[in-house]
Amino acid sequence: MTRLDDFQPIDLEDKEGLFIPPGARNVVGKNIVARAIRARDQYDLAVKRLGKREADKLFSTVAAGPDGRYPLHEVEIDHTTLDMIVVHENGAILGRPYLTVLIDRHTRMILGFAIGFTPPSWTSVMEALAMAVLPKDDFLARMRGSELSIVSDWPCFGPPDVLFVDRGAEFRSASMRAAEMALNMRIVDLPPGSPWLKGKIERWFRTLNLKLLHR
Repeated sequence: MTRLDDFQPIDLEDKEGLFIPPGARNVVGKNIVARAIRARDQYDLAVKRLGKREADKLFSTVAAGPDGRYPLHEVEIDHTTLDMIVVHENGAILGRPYLTVLIDRHTRMILGFAIGFTPPSWTSVMEALAMAVLPKDDFLARMRGSELSIVSDWPCFGPPDVLFVDRGAEFRSASMRAAEMALNMRIVDLPPGSPWLKGKIERWFRTLNLKLLHR
């Protein structure tokens, strides 16, 4: 978070023609305050200013959502059906794959994923969660030896403090609660009808389909 003392003080008498008493010439200007406010989480500010109900209405319109305070503070997980048809090299149509993804709210980084042709389940959730928690060195080594030729690093791993999920059965099992305790994280069920509360993953799914797969 940006702090007010990160900025250099300004002289309002020079900038705005105001009289400043001797000994108090260096003050914080209104633009500095505005920049500091913009640097804070907008959803939290809206909650404090307007109340949670009005903030939820506002951010549901602009498709924004809350941000975490630091990496791995708050993570969203969700599923989507990819907008593509996969065909085997022998000509067999395999169908549309399902994708499960975890995204970090603070950095917008993808932490882990699982992809396959069976509908989302506890298995796909655990596969994506395991990738998110573990270092990516082995995965990147396999990919660099394949036709994908990945050269970038992926320095994202570790359990989240809070994992936001919808009310799907795969997130409500006893095994999922056991994983919650083992990873020392907190699972939060998002209320129905509030897609803006997982706006980061919804927006990423839309970008994936429209700007990558459709091309």
